[in-house]
Amino acid sequence: MYGAQTAQAYALLCIASAQSLTVLRAIQKGNAPSLIASLAVDAAAAFDSAAGTARGAAAAKGDCKFVLYADYQAAVHRAYGKSFAGAGSELCSALTSDALLSLCMLGA
Repeated sequence: MYGAQTAQAYALLCIASAQSLTVLRAIQKGNAPSLIASLAVDAAAAFDSAAGTARGAAAAKGDCKFVLYADYQAAVHRAYGKSFAGAGSELCSALTSDALLSLCMLGA
């Protein structure tokens, strides 16, 4: 059915998704932009790890939706990281948690 590599990819995706929720919660709470940027970069790395692990399993089965989803989420979180790394107060106030949450839902 599913191999160990696929199970590991799903486990990594679950960890990355939990980190993604931490990013959204930090934004909602109004934490410092530098903290949000750091959390977002870590989440992007976790999604990259999940995608990398899934690539091997997907290549054997020809299934790439998992990899595409993980790559998309990694790109979104890299964008969060870049946005908040150079964020001034105007950007932080312009990006509400609802807007960010709806952006994440597009990838689901």
